[in-house]
Amino acid sequence: MHLPINLLEVSGALGTVVPLLAAIAKQDRLSKQVNTIIALIVSLVVAIVTCLVRNQWNPHDVIGSLIAIFTVGSATYHGFWNPVGLEPAWQSFSSKVLSRFGTNDQSRAELQFALDAAQYRLEQLTGSTTTTTTASGNATATATTTTTIEVPAPEPAASEPS
Repeated sequence: MHLPINLLEVSGALGTVVPLLAAIAKQDRLSKQVNTIIALIVSLVVAIVTCLVRNQWNPHDVIGSLIAIFTVGSATYHGFWNPVGLEPAWQSFSSKVLSRFGTNDQSRAELQFALDAAQYRLEQLTGSTTTTTTASGNATATATTTTTIEVPAPEPAASEPS
């Protein structure tokens, strides 16, 4: 396997921050094995993106980049991010944020409010209106009206005489 040294260097440098990226997806409630698989998937995504950006897209480079990223990431996780406490704190924070969109009624109400606000803003920007009415149970009625605003095409620029 021929791995250009520049790709190896970039992969190693990126491997130092992969534990922090993986901590966003990892959750306190998941098992250690599942969180390890999440870290491996994040490493694979970073390796693929690195190879694509560097225009070195072949299986040998992707595998070599993955090995470098995951190895350096594991070393910095166990040697720096975990002992310092930053990665566990970041993982705990992201777990709390993501759990807010869980199954309790307050979380659902907050999520529905955010969706309604986003829909209202979208309606303001596009000029369309949507009304949704929910009755008891699962019955939902939706009515949509769309307003189209015609914008005239720009006139071609007049050519200047030479």
